[in-house]
Amino acid sequence: MTPATANEYKCRRAEAKVSPWSIKRDLATLKAVFGKWLGRECGLLTSNAFANVKPPKSDDPDVRIVTADESTALFKWLGERWNNWRLPLVYLEVAALLGWRATETASLREEDLLPDGFVRVALERCKTRRYKYGWLPANLYADLKACAASGWAFGRFPDELRRLLILWKKQPNHARMVKEFTPKRLVCWIQDELKRYHADQEGEAFTLHDFRRTAITGLQMAGASEKETSLMVGATPEVIRRHYEKLDAMAIAKRNIERRLATNHQSPAFVAPVARAARTGLDERAAMPQTAIAQALAGVAEWQTRWTQNPVSART
Repeated sequence: MTPATANEYKCRRAEAKVSPWSIKRDLATLKAVFGKWLGRECGLLTSNAFANVKPPKSDDPDVRIVTADESTALFKWLGERWNNWRLPLVYLEVAALLGWRATETASLREEDLLPDGFVRVALERCKTRRYKYGWLPANLYADLKACAASGWAFGRFPDELRRLLILWKKQPNHARMVKEFTPKRLVCWIQDELKRYHADQEGEAFTLHDFRRTAITGLQMAGASEKETSLMVGATPEVIRRHYEKLDAMAIAKRNIERRLATNHQSPAFVAPVARAARTGLDERAAMPQTAIAQALAGVAEWQTRWTQNPVSART
């Protein structure tokens, strides 16, 4: 593998109509494999063929937001399909509120349900290898605790699914195939349900990861800083701006101007400088006595006469 063949690989992927973001991700992976692992770690290569391969240019991806109406329709569909089963709805509500990754939310343990409504993701189960904390309203926190079993926050999932398959779906053979709980099994089951939901519905589909984008956008629109959002959801500000937020520019403009007008109304120090200077000049001229105004005008006339006769003397 040489730099020329590495560039040829990129061109062939582009000619095959592969997404620029997929090519960029593949090039980053190959750069790490050829440089760090086959080069520095294994000592099999002296140079990295993908070190200087430039990824293709690509526009920022369109961030998909799950609206309130879409969430309501999905919850209604799940309720009718699964006899108002509360556990998957609790999972989706927590995911849409906290903005954590799907597997991180599913991997919550019972000891991660902290007092006073706080929840956390342990560092060994977090992609960024650091603790992440969130907070839930009292009702949602109580519902989440009711889903806990066998050490997992959503540990009741397999038992309740088996019960529904036997009593509600009348599918005992399917019930026997349900395995014990793992976070990945819960995530895959919900993703499969989303695919079935969109197969029955019209309109643009959304994924489980779009609930994370919705939560991050909601935090930003509510006024949270990028640093606070980054700390809570576990993503850098650059990644948040490019992949996770879809801000309403019109709503932000209206909100900021309203705040400025409210501040200007309360504090004269924030009046526009030009308007303030003009008003100050008018106030000073209005306060001058008429004799002072006449003297000032006479002085100006005298200076104009001197300038006409002798500009050097007038300038001095």
